[in-house]
Amino acid sequence: MEWKNSTLNLILVVVSIFFALLFAEGAFRLFSIKPVAGDTLYLANPFYYYGLKPNLKIADSFGVPVFTNEDGLREQRTYQKEPKRKKRILVLGDSYTFGLGVKSENTYPKQLEQLLSGAEVVNAGVSGFTAWQEMRFFQYEGYKYQPDLVIIGLVMNDLSQTKFCDSRGYIYDKDNPMELEGKPTFYDYLIDNSYLLKVVLSRVELLKEKFWPHKIYRDLTLLYDLPPATLSKAVNYLLIKYYQSIKIKANCEVLIVILPLGKQILESNNYQQIVISQELIKAGFPTIDILPQFKKHSLEELYNLKNDYGHFNSLGHQLIAREIYQWLKEKQPDFVATED
Repeated sequence: MEWKNSTLNLILVVVSIFFALLFAEGAFRLFSIKPVAGDTLYLANPFYYYGLKPNLKIADSFGVPVFTNEDGLREQRTYQKEPKRKKRILVLGDSYTFGLGVKSENTYPKQLEQLLSGAEVVNAGVSGFTAWQEMRFFQYEGYKYQPDLVIIGLVMNDLSQTKFCDSRGYIYDKDNPMELEGKPTFYDYLIDNSYLLKVVLSRVELLKEKFWPHKIYRDLTLLYDLPPATLSKAVNYLLIKYYQSIKIKANCEVLIVILPLGKQILESNNYQQIVISQELIKAGFPTIDILPQFKKHSLEELYNLKNDYGHFNSLGHQLIAREIYQWLKEKQPDFVATED
């Protein structure tokens, strides 16, 4: 009898919790209680930690105007809701692709678009993104743009296992086939459909960042100073796995553009670029190394050094756009104007 009473009580507790959560879900939707983030530019996201807030009109740390569309991209148009007018290129990356310190039209994705008559170029760069976050963004958002080509702007400080943990505080298992194939788990389904869970997790992330900031960065593994043999292994584990996932989901070519940090312009031994390029090409990814072109110029010519350790200025972005344009002209001429 006591066993039956205990079972009945347990059932009542479970049912009560279920209806309480259901009521809370309805209340959060009814009163539009929204997820929050700790920065004016970013919005917490349970799939890839954070993204840009939609419909923004603010200034970045350089005082340069930043506008985002309703999808949270640094774009004027809302590409997801528009039919493709031309071939479409989607560019993934961090602040070097986002274009910190320059106007949107001066970023290399938009300068590339100006050089092309056969394609439109969507800038999906988000400051601070790592390869893991780019992969997750593409799995949940990027594929909706139906790109004919994906370009990834790879910067040396992107080489981390995961710069930010996801909303659960976990790093995904490298051997998890569900992750590699981009198939959502039941937890992902709940996140995608539960407004309550999104709100709660976004606030948990804020608390974690406030009280345990070291945990957010605990898995940062900058590979810049690793010896070649170790770097080679790390590239396969920390980059290629994620890029392969993007390629599978995109079902199109994925071009990797290696963007140089400012200090690499001043260094004589740049073995990192060579090792990374070799491993990417070996894995079947076409790769452009921008560093040789940048070394023909001074640091001051290509980088905005004011209050910053060096993001590209408009000329730096222009050189990158032209290098990509030349590659497209040779390898993917359908994207390029028939007349120069």
